[in-house]
Amino acid sequence: MNEEIGSLTPECVWKIFANLIAIPRISGHEAKVREYLRNLAENAGLHTQTDNYGNLMIEKPASLGWAGCRTVVLQAHLDIVAQKKPDFEFDFLTDPIPAIIRNGQVVAENTTLGSDNGVGVALAMAAMLSQDFNHCPLKAVFTVEEEIGLRGAMALPGEWFTYPHMMINMDSKSLNKLHIGCAGGARTAFSIIPEWADTPAGHFTMSATLSGLSGGHSGADIHRNRGNALILLANFINSVPNINIRLSGLNGGSVDNAIPRDATAIFTLSADSRESLTRHAQSIEKKLRDSEPNASITIKTESTVKKVFTADFQNKILNAIISCPNGALEVSRHIPGLTATSSNLAIISTAPDIINIYSSQRSENDASRRELTAKLIKHFNQIGAIAQVSNEYPGWEPNPDSRLIHLFQNAAESILGHKLSITAIHAGLECGVIGALNKNLEIVSFGPNQHNIHAPGESVEIESVGKCWEILKHVLANA
Repeated sequence: MNEEIGSLTPECVWKIFANLIAIPRISGHEAKVREYLRNLAENAGLHTQTDNYGNLMIEKPASLGWAGCRTVVLQAHLDIVAQKKPDFEFDFLTDPIPAIIRNGQVVAENTTLGSDNGVGVALAMAAMLSQDFNHCPLKAVFTVEEEIGLRGAMALPGEWFTYPHMMINMDSKSLNKLHIGCAGGARTAFSIIPEWADTPAGHFTMSATLSGLSGGHSGADIHRNRGNALILLANFINSVPNINIRLSGLNGGSVDNAIPRDATAIFTLSADSRESLTRHAQSIEKKLRDSEPNASITIKTESTVKKVFTADFQNKILNAIISCPNGALEVSRHIPGLTATSSNLAIISTAPDIINIYSSQRSENDASRRELTAKLIKHFNQIGAIAQVSNEYPGWEPNPDSRLIHLFQNAAESILGHKLSITAIHAGLECGVIGALNKNLEIVSFGPNQHNIHAPGESVEIESVGKCWEILKHVLANA
């Protein structure tokens, strides 16, 4: 455990968080962190239950005299997104997150921090263990595989949510906002059989790597118009003037809920074209830095490839990548400034017999999301792609009259001196899935200030965690 982080205030929260970042817990590998939390709960005399999928539920009875009060669920997910800087040696399956304290924040400079959703897990677990305040009956539900399609939430037993009246999802990223709705989404995979030709005589093999982009969360950050490395690199290859570039592969992105930060193209060209290519790379890099200050295009010589895409196939796939619907596409009609519908071209991988493309789509309106998915399928079908849609999940419809909202507003006025901004988020929270299990469940999503989610440099503001803890205690003591 990082002792410096574990001794921050409130220590009951930060000690748990410091232990969490020491436990590897990427999606599909949550067993160790689940066991850590289960042991904490059972050592405190709390009842625990694990479902068949690996989700964990902990129950804490009401304080003396509070047994007739409403039951509240505290909910967070155990897994994290694994992203690191390309030149940083790190194994998310074995290594603890190298977090530090800097400028009032806990930050991981070279990897994701896992504050999404580790700080939410720590806050919820601290509330379950605390003896410092009287409270209603509590449940904590910790899900697995949230970051790869809300899979844990989709497998939750309905009986876990039969009796609760209210649920606080701890997966939001702004202390001054209370989220009461979220987007639904889906993931679409496209498979394309490449068309190959022999490498032209006299051609040399080279690579172009675009790196250093900001990236970020494909929902919460999609409105920021950050560069998509796959689309930008495809456009770079397609725009090289007066050079016969023959593409042999395009690879980039790592997870479909992160905006891709880097990508690499393998291609061939004649020896007398290298200098022109380098000048073009320098020109494009300079333009990119107007919006992406750390953008870099690196040109390298590679081992000889024997096959390249046919000219026709190269033209088709590059144009399909460049012109596919991507980014923030519609603005919400309900909440000013919020993205309503978006798409993220997330991953491309090239193999001799197949090219795989992965995209995620989100919308506040389920019908609009289905329409967007159908549009993408039609778009890539034109170049012979076979599509498979998976991980479809519903949106979460706002309930502005919820009593839980009023509890949070009263707590915020007491702790912060002002009310919270009521809003929704363009990201796939588990609230929509869980809300479908109990239509009468009042739900909000809340959390401390966090930055650079799903990207190296992810951080959480220390002071905001303390204020979040005080607000949470106030709500639970008055529910």
